[in-house]
Amino acid sequence: SALQKTVHDHEDLLTTIAKVDYKRTAALLNSTFLSDRSIAYTIEKLNDAALGKYKPRNYTELELDLAIIVKSNRNTYALNQAGGLPSRRTVDNYARKVHIEPQIGDVTAADLERAIEIGFLAPRREQFKASGAAMPTRKRGHIEKDESQVEDCPRLGHLPGEKCAVAGFCVECTPREALMLSPSGFASVEDLAEQYRLGKYHLAREVTLAGIAVAGEPGLVPILVAPTCKSQEKRTTADLFRLFIEVYENNTELQQYIELEAISTDGDPACRKATHEVLYSVPVVPGNALWPVMSQCGGWHRRVGPHNMTADPDWRHVLPKRNILTCIRTGTGMLINKTVFVGTGLLSRKLPLVPGLTHQHVAILLNPDDAMNVPAADELLRAIIAFSKLPDSTFGHITASECAEIDALRFLGQLLESVLNIFLNVDCSLSDQILHTSKAAHLMFTLYRCSRTDALNNELYHDAQSLFHHLPTMVVRQANLDGSVDVCLPTECGSDNVEDLFGEVHVQAKHRHNPDYIQFIHYVTNGVQRLEAYRRHPELKPPSDRRAIKSVKDDDYIRKRHWRAVLRADSCDVASSWKKGADAAAETCRIFGTNIPVADYDYPTLWASPEDIDLQHPFGNGLKPGISQTDSSPSSAQPAEDGDDPALLVELVDDVDDSVSDAGSAEDILEGSNLDPSSTPSTSGSSVSSQTEHHDLEEASCFLTD
Repeated sequence: SALQKTVHDHEDLLTTIAKVDYKRTAALLNSTFLSDRSIAYTIEKLNDAALGKYKPRNYTELELDLAIIVKSNRNTYALNQAGGLPSRRTVDNYARKVHIEPQIGDVTAADLERAIEIGFLAPRREQFKASGAAMPTRKRGHIEKDESQVEDCPRLGHLPGEKCAVAGFCVECTPREALMLSPSGFASVEDLAEQYRLGKYHLAREVTLAGIAVAGEPGLVPILVAPTCKSQEKRTTADLFRLFIEVYENNTELQQYIELEAISTDGDPACRKATHEVLYSVPVVPGNALWPVMSQCGGWHRRVGPHNMTADPDWRHVLPKRNILTCIRTGTGMLINKTVFVGTGLLSRKLPLVPGLTHQHVAILLNPDDAMNVPAADELLRAIIAFSKLPDSTFGHITASECAEIDALRFLGQLLESVLNIFLNVDCSLSDQILHTSKAAHLMFTLYRCSRTDALNNELYHDAQSLFHHLPTMVVRQANLDGSVDVCLPTECGSDNVEDLFGEVHVQAKHRHNPDYIQFIHYVTNGVQRLEAYRRHPELKPPSDRRAIKSVKDDDYIRKRHWRAVLRADSCDVASSWKKGADAAAETCRIFGTNIPVADYDYPTLWASPEDIDLQHPFGNGLKPGISQTDSSPSSAQPAEDGDDPALLVELVDDVDDSVSDAGSAEDILEGSNLDPSSTPSTSGSSVSSQTEHHDLEEASCFLTD
C-alpha cells in the first residue's frame, strides 16, 4: 500500500543517512527539501555523496553574493567546480528576482503599472506579509531618468502570454502593431523590413532608463527600459513625465508607500524644457502645504508641479562636472564684477600663490586629460576657495587691476564654497546647508543680472536655480511628512542610482562596445542584483576612481553615514536659514562685489518689484534663462510663460552690450575694492576692455537661448 511504501522509503532514507558524513547530509537534506525533491532522489544523492561523486555544500550568504557578482562571467562553471561557488541555477533560486519586460511600441500607462506591480509593489507585499509588520510610514520618492547608448540592432523580444515581437526599434516612431509577430511570422517581419528600408521606422540608438528611488532606501526599482532615438523632443519628454504622474495618481497602493516628490534628470535640453512645462505649472497659493514657508522666503520661485513636485537636476552635472568648470576652464572665463574675466589665464597666475600648489600642478587642474574627472574638479574648486581666503599680506604691492582680480576671485570663492558646503561638508547641519543654498542662489542671481551670459551660461543658471529651488522643498516636505526623519541632500537628490546601474551595464559589457537592447535589459537585471550584493558586502565593491571625492578619508564616495552634523528635518527652520543666506550673499556683494550696482543685490526691493522678479526669473516678466528664446530678430521671441513681454528681450540685449563694453576706469575699480594698492593704478590685467572683441553683439543677443 501507499503507507507501507512511504514507511519503506523513510527507512531507506534513515539507513542511507547513517552511512554518510553528517555535515554533507545536513547540506544535502537542506538543499533537496527546499527544492521539493522526492525521497528517492534524496537517497540517490546521499549514496553519490558517500562514494565521493557528489559534494553538497551549505553555502553562506557571502558565497552566494560572490556568485551573483561573477554570474555574468564566462568562468562561472569553473568557479563552481574548482572554487566551490554556487552554480548559476543555485544563484537564480536564491537571488531576488528582477523582471524587466522589453518595451514594444509607445509607452503606455498599462506598461508602467505592470512594471510597478512586478518590481515595486509585489516585493513589498511579500516583505510585510512575511514579517507580519504593519504598513510603514510614507516616504518621499522620486523618479530617476537618464539615457545610455545601445547598438542599433533588432532582437527577438518575449512578452507575457507567450507573445513575441521585434525589439530594439524606437518606441517613439514605431507603433506596437508593426512590431508584434504574427503566428506565421514571415509576413509581419517582411512588412517591418520594408518600412525600415523606406525610413518610416528606425532602430533605437539609446535607451531611456527610469526607475523609482525611495528616500532612505538604497537602490533603484527600474520601471521603464525603453529604446529611444537621439532626436527626442521636449513634447515627448513632457508627455512621459505626465504619464509618470498619471500612473502615480491612479495607483492608491503606490501612494501608501511613497509621496512622489521630484523627477531627477541630467542636463539634457529636452528634459530641461519638459521639466519647466510640467514641474513649474502649478502656482503655490495660500492653503498649499508649502505656502507657510515659501511665503517667508524672498526670491523663492512660487511655482511647482502636480503634488508639489519639483525638478531635480543632478548636482554633479550642474556644478563640479560640467558647467561651472566649463566656464572657468575656458580662455575667456567668467565675467565677475563687470571688470574681470576669471579664466585659465588668470587662474594659472594666481593659484600658485596657494600653499602646496605649483605652476605645473595648476596647469594639470586647469587642463585635465579627462574633463569628467571629479577629483580634479573638486581639487580645482577648493584651490580657488583657498586662494579667496589668503590674507592681504600674501600679495604685497599690487596694482589697481590686481585689486580687481583678487576681489573677483574672492567673490567666486564665496560662491564655490557655498556650493561645496551644501554637498561635501560633512560638518554642515541641515540648517547650514539651506543657508548655503540660499547664499549660492542669491550670488548666482546677482552675477547673472550684472553680467548675463558673460558670467554664467543659460543652461548653468537654469539648472542651478532649479536645484536650489528643489533642495529646501525637500526639507519642507519631509518636515510635513515626518520631521523626525533625516534629510541627506547629497544622497537623496540627483540620479546616482541610474548612474550606478549604467556603470554595472558597462562593466558587464567589458567597456568594449554598446550592448544591444535585449543585452542591455539582461545587464540591468544583473546589475540590480550585483548592487544589492555590494550593499550587503561593501568590502567586495571595487573603488570608483572617477567618482572619488576626497572629502572623506579612506572612502571614495560620500554617503549618509559620513555625516557628523544634525540632519533631522524638524531641526531646520527653512525660512530663517534662507534669510540668513540672502543676508550673507548681500554682504559678500558689498565687500567683494566691485562695480556691482547696489540695485542688483538689494534683494528685498527686487522681490517687491512689480515685474515678478525671483531667482529663476532674474529680469521678471516671465523671462527664464535657458527656456525663453530669441535670435537676432526680436519678433521671434518665445516667452516662457503667459504674460511674457517679448520687447523686454530687445532691451536686455542692449543691456548685455552695454555691460560688455563698460570696462570702468581705474578709479571705479578702486572704489569699493577690498584691497588698498600701494602703487599707481594700471590698466593692465584681465579687464573687459582687453577681451571685449570676444563678446560681440551677435553672441550677446542670444543670452536667453539654449
